[in-house]
Amino acid sequence: TVALLASLRLLRGHHRRAMSIPYVAAETAETKADADLHHPQSRWPRLLHMSAAAAAALILLRLALAWTASEETRVVYLMRHGEKTFNKRNKTAYLYACLSEKGWARAYNLKALFGPQPSPPFRTPSALFAGNYSNPSDCRDEHGWYRTQTTIAPLAAASPGGLDLAVESGTGWLPTLCAAEERGHCRQAAKPGSSPHDYGVCCNTAAARRVKERLAQHGVGAVLVAWEHANIGYLAQELGAPAHELAWPDPEFDLIFALHFRPSGEYLRLERLYQGFTHHTQGYLGPQESCGAVAPLEFEHDPDAYSAAQDELSASG
Repeated sequence: TVALLASLRLLRGHHRRAMSIPYVAAETAETKADADLHHPQSRWPRLLHMSAAAAAALILLRLALAWTASEETRVVYLMRHGEKTFNKRNKTAYLYACLSEKGWARAYNLKALFGPQPSPPFRTPSALFAGNYSNPSDCRDEHGWYRTQTTIAPLAAASPGGLDLAVESGTGWLPTLCAAEERGHCRQAAKPGSSPHDYGVCCNTAAARRVKERLAQHGVGAVLVAWEHANIGYLAQELGAPAHELAWPDPEFDLIFALHFRPSGEYLRLERLYQGFTHHTQGYLGPQESCGAVAPLEFEHDPDAYSAAQDELSASG
């Protein structure tokens, strides 16, 4: 902030002096017709000097603005877990499934986005969170990890491209995961026709408080959270984002919410970013059906087909 104000003052001062030169020159011409003949170099070195100083002030201003944007703001990234396995003979199981091969590939791709050399506009996180399903019906892999933990595990690892960070996985949305005084409103059961994990705001309130605490710690400029998609909106709202900005399309796995904050913790804005894993040019080339499939391929390109399948899942379960 100090550098930014100093740059503005310096630039404004040079602008004023430069603007006054034509007037001084005109006054001299009226009172001294031969001023340019006797002193041809009297004004131009001064102009060149002030032009160079103004250019330097502009450079300093740009650096100050860049520093302000990158260092004085902090960000929380909210993402959905990776894609899940899909079994046509047991469609209800999809609601509770572990990651598919495609989901695992997405998980490893996070190293390219958030690793030690992140892909702009992403920043390397200093803290990692993964939602705890706390539900025996939800699939856990051989490590005992839920799909949110599995999604973030490669980035957290101490392997090349990883961050060697512990994943905080004690928070979630169910009422069993926080004390009564830490909760928002909880439903008695999951919302009919919605995700079986949608209990309302509930313990997303406590989770948001914990994320804010980590973001406020010294040296933490970015936090990455892998969450269950029906609860991402609740978590973002509890972090300060306006509710009307938080719609999350059901078949969407590539989207990331970036919530920006001042160092004081004051919420600034929400930005929608994409991982680029299944959007744009970096298409996924692995299995789409059978082993490792998420769902039939047309689901990714036909939201109506996906919605129809979700209705079928809800009716069957």
